[in-house]
Amino acid sequence: MGHPPRLPVWLRWDQSVIYFVTNCVADRKPVLANKQALHAFSLAASKLRE
Repeated sequence: MGHPPRLPVWLRWDQSVIYFVTNCVADRKPVLANKQALHAFSLAASKLRE
């Protein structure tokens, strides 16, 4: 499977960057629309500050 193209980041090294993450699920099933999935994603995202 190929990887999507990456956009270059033209910000200073000390500038914060915000990423928009999209998850695609087969047949558009709402498997991520629950409190457990939100908690797991929030926990993982909170560890990405550094």
